Amino acid sequence: MIACIPSKGRPNTSTHKLFESVGIDTIHFVEPQDLDLYKNKKSISIEKNDMGVGYARQYIIDYCKKKEIVWSIMCDDDINSFGYVKDGKCIKKDASIFFDMIKIASKLPFEMYGMSFRQYAWSENKKYSINSKVFTAVSLINIPKIKWKYENTFKEDIQFLMDGIKFGNGQLKFNHFFFNCPPIGTNKGGCFDGYVNKEDEKSIIAIVNKYKGYTKVVNKKDRRDVKWDVSKWALKHKRKTL
Repeated sequence: MIACIPSKGRPNTSTHKLFESVGIDTIHFVEPQDLDLYKNKKSISIEKNDMGVGYARQYIIDYCKKKEIVWSIMCDDDINSFGYVKDGKCIKKDASIFFDMIKIASKLPFEMYGMSFRQYAWSENKKYSINSKVFTAVSLINIPKIKWKYENTFKEDIQFLMDGIKFGNGQLKFNHFFFNCPPIGTNKGGCFDGYVNKEDEKSIIAIVNKYKGYTKVVNKKDRRDVKWDVSKWALKHKRKTL
């Protein structure tokens, strides 16, 4: 198992320490123009600049396939803690929770495994969801089973999940494992400029058209977003849901 962190404009990221503290090898995948900024971290150039996070994520998948890596953690560069839920309370823990996840995942047919945002984890009634909820920021991926590619637009990670249902067995979400990070679009670096320039708005239109009947636009406090009907999409493709 390896942790792969696509990173842009955040050379001071410390997310890798969460993994390294429990013995998980971690690599940052950065643009060539930023490589010198990350010289104090284990890093690999993704060969092209300013191609978007979808390009970076697909580069990671291709890298892992080439290296014959079976399990990869795809993790954003602003994650600051992990943990689990017990008796309705969030309990902070180190990244060893991924060893617990992989014990279960290795016995299951799904390609992708995720977890909850900390602020939502405590209220989850079910320990697991299968092909019924989206997840983002942190994923455990069974690399050899991946037969499709990332879109190079905003919400590329959720589209990757939807395509996984269409082309594979889909995903399982560990509802009672969680990660913590800053609110979306507030942390400089990464996709921050894209949110400032409203690139996410353009992607929303394309997504609603692509998954017509399985998505809708919703208004949040400071932006618009997409609501995904994952279960309906899974049923269309005759996949198991829970």
